[in-house]
Amino acid sequence: MEGYALFRLAGLMTAAATVNSSYRNSAHEALRRIDQTTAPELAPFREAAQQLRCRLAGKARDEDRLACARALNGGKASRAELIYAPSIDLQGRPDVKATTSNVVNQGDQKPQWADIAFWVAPDGSVRGIDTVRTSPNARGDWLIKVVDALGKRVYRSLDMPPGNPGLRRIERYSLVYNVAPIKNTRVEGVRRPRASKSSTSRSSQRRAELGAPRDQ
Repeated sequence: MEGYALFRLAGLMTAAATVNSSYRNSAHEALRRIDQTTAPELAPFREAAQQLRCRLAGKARDEDRLACARALNGGKASRAELIYAPSIDLQGRPDVKATTSNVVNQGDQKPQWADIAFWVAPDGSVRGIDTVRTSPNARGDWLIKVVDALGKRVYRSLDMPPGNPGLRRIERYSLVYNVAPIKNTRVEGVRRPRASKSSTSRSSQRRAELGAPRDQ
């Protein structure tokens, strides 16, 4: 319980620090508390804390986060353990515009979604990306950006015999539009469209969570 509690706080502070630098000291302090533990059963949390430091070290540069994650990719895992995922930037999409009176949703009222399958290779790279099904209204360049980001992911190397193709995963991505009416103000504002995801691991009928999972 102690490890989960410490890591939950560290994860929260790290996430906050990536969008507001005033939380960086709190994030580092939460990570130090994990580092100061000595119990053998808390070793996985101490290792995971190093991955959170990667997010803090290069929150504005994917290249820095990738280098940090690769430096930590020493041991092998029996399941897919994500250690680096580049950001998916949907800012500047042409189907969302703002005015001084309100924010207008130019996209569909229903979210677009796509189920994307891929293999996590034994060396931790991603291969064989394939869009297996989509919503009827799925279109635009957001799917291209999702596939490009998936191809740049890095997982921990897998403990598998030679010749094993790796682990197959399926993740569902949804494009959700936020619409925020703005009244009695001259301040322009836009809530960005965002790509959310749920995931399913279907290697040996096992399931693994990433984001907000749901059954496919």
